[in-house]
Amino acid sequence: MSFAVTALAGEPEHGEFPSETVKVGNVTREYRLVAPKSVDLSKPAPG
Repeated sequence: MSFAVTALAGEPEHGEFPSETVKVGNVTREYRLVAPKSVDLSKPAPG
């Protein structure tokens, strides 16, 4: 299984980020990160 992780340099920011496509076996999934302004970027995301 191949999985690419993109590290972003600099400070965290709000916004909508480009989608990433991940293929596992015959299934392809597309993921998109959205960080709304209501999120406190200085705290970890809830699990």
